[in-house]
Amino acid sequence: MTTSISAFIWLLVMVFALSMYVVLDGYDLGIGMLLFTERDPHLRHTRMEIVASALDGNEIWLVMVGVGIYAAFPSVYSTLLPAVYLPLVLMLFSLGFRGVAVEMQGKVDSYQSLWGTVFFVGSLLATICQGLVIGTLLTGIPLNAHHTPASQLSFLNGYTILFTIFYIAVTCLMGASWLNNKGESRIEANAKLVARILTPIVGVLFLAVTIVGMFASPVLDATHNEGFKIAAVIGIIVLGVLATIILFFMLKMKNSIMPFVFSCTPLVFAVLSIGIISYPYLLPPSITIAQAQAPQSTFQFLLIGEGILIPITIAYQFFAHWLFRGKFTLDIIETGKAAQ
Repeated sequence: MTTSISAFIWLLVMVFALSMYVVLDGYDLGIGMLLFTERDPHLRHTRMEIVASALDGNEIWLVMVGVGIYAAFPSVYSTLLPAVYLPLVLMLFSLGFRGVAVEMQGKVDSYQSLWGTVFFVGSLLATICQGLVIGTLLTGIPLNAHHTPASQLSFLNGYTILFTIFYIAVTCLMGASWLNNKGESRIEANAKLVARILTPIVGVLFLAVTIVGMFASPVLDATHNEGFKIAAVIGIIVLGVLATIILFFMLKMKNSIMPFVFSCTPLVFAVLSIGIISYPYLLPPSITIAQAQAPQSTFQFLLIGEGILIPITIAYQFFAHWLFRGKFTLDIIETGKAAQ
């Protein structure tokens, strides 16, 4: 069985949607976790208002990934889902509580501290769960004789834990870089300090997850003509390290989104390296793209639908970020609350 062109195109669409999610929702997860570094309730409130400007739009990409896998690669969906029920359910609850916390902290002044804590815990738990699931895409799911997951805790292993630590660090770095661009005075200064501390840590962890990933993969074998994959991953490692070095010096810039752009590259490159190492497997070590692909008619329907949906989603998010362009200040937020 060979992989159809439609299946390969859809796979690229899924990689694009996943990359958009980990970048766009990554920074607001990072901001949520960085609430721990801020004790001033007014500045914590300002950070949550920065997240609120684009929170719902960012999570559209996660829905797109889930629906896309369910429709286009049903065997992967039916095998992966039972193996990661626990982190996925916890993630969904965490994302739901984050949404509630953002709305409630803007309405009930006396409980801002409580809802800020809920937002922090929800962000941390959602990030941990996502890291475990993404890491599982490289290590795969061991199956028993009935082709079902051999263990309900198969997502817990050395590599997925390492990737989760990296995922937490890089999303915090993305959050700090976003605050550096969108915040003023104390918010900007604190974000810049945190980002400069996190940048070398993320660089080291990026090296670890990409290098260890080549050894942890159950399908990468250097003795079986896998030299191209290894060379590609080495190239990704070089680009990722260069990006973190550039980011460290770019953090001196003011009123620029470029530090945020470079803060995203380690995560995007890490996800890309997982795809390269695992190819042609969608779920190592047992399910390839060709084995998992849906009928051709399904891909035609999906590609037409996504050809309409993706441009609309991008246009919406561009408009939302344009609408909330510029710096967030406490004065602007307090004026907005008074108007309500």
